[in-house]
Amino acid sequence: MTVLELTPQRSALPWKAIIPIAVLVTLACIGVFVLTLIPQSDRGQFAVVFRPDMTQEQIATSVVRAKGEIISDGAFETVVVAHFDDPGFETQLKKNGALFILNPSLVNRRSR
Repeated sequence: MTVLELTPQRSALPWKAIIPIAVLVTLACIGVFVLTLIPQSDRGQFAVVFRPDMTQEQIATSVVRAKGEIISDGAFETVVVAHFDDPGFETQLKKNGALFILNPSLVNRRSR
């Protein structure tokens, strides 16, 4: 009969301990990312993403109807950076084809 030597095997950190840490870090990163997307309403400038089927004329009309003015174009044809003073501009824009209203520094072509 042979005798087997039992030596305890050590792992640096068991996988079950790493999973909660990874989930927490991932959720924190997602939270920070979402917070950067929220427009800063105190400046009055917003990036507006419109439906892909809209023309430049339709986009301009939508911004004017929401009592705003286009400041610059975004990285894509259906994205504009616009200034709004009216607090109800979001509702008006969404009625006229806006998909998202974002922080303008995320989509503007020109770096500040």
